[in-house]
Amino acid sequence: MDVVTQLVPAAAIAAKFERPFDIKKLVSEVGRFAQAVGARDMKKSILLVDDDPTFLKMVKGWLDEEYRVTIVTSGTQALMYIADNKPDLILLDYEMPVTSGPQVLEMIRSETKVDRIPVIFLTGKGDRESVLKVLSLKPEGYLLKSLNRDQILKSIYEFFEKKHVEELNDKANML
Repeated sequence: MDVVTQLVPAAAIAAKFERPFDIKKLVSEVGRFAQAVGARDMKKSILLVDDDPTFLKMVKGWLDEEYRVTIVTSGTQALMYIADNKPDLILLDYEMPVTSGPQVLEMIRSETKVDRIPVIFLTGKGDRESVLKVLSLKPEGYLLKSLNRDQILKSIYEFFEKKHVEELNDKANML
């Protein structure tokens, strides 16, 4: 135990079990740890893509309690992220330097490995022409940044609820 505590920082040690083992305590701690990990893994994952770091931090704060949120500051970073990870939802800004939101969505939809990842635009761009351009790419939604916190959270919750119902229906139809 002394060697381990010299090599591993104390904060990284979840629990110590002295010999002889108290099996009830060991089982209880393993169960508690598994439950904590399971709860974390059950959270839906959201990739938040925006070039405004202040907005990213604010929205991440809103979403962190219910979802696992990853933030990136460009379309290029989003594409690199989804090459190795599959979020349950991408919240995508419209206007970004280098690669715009619509360009990112076009690239996502053209790549079979990631083309089924749902995308909702979360943007300040609400003019008719911009909205129509994006809707032709078939995102799952289009939210304006001017919506308040509760409206944005409600829209995301409703998206996941609708998706859950669709999955249940698909399973029922397979039986």
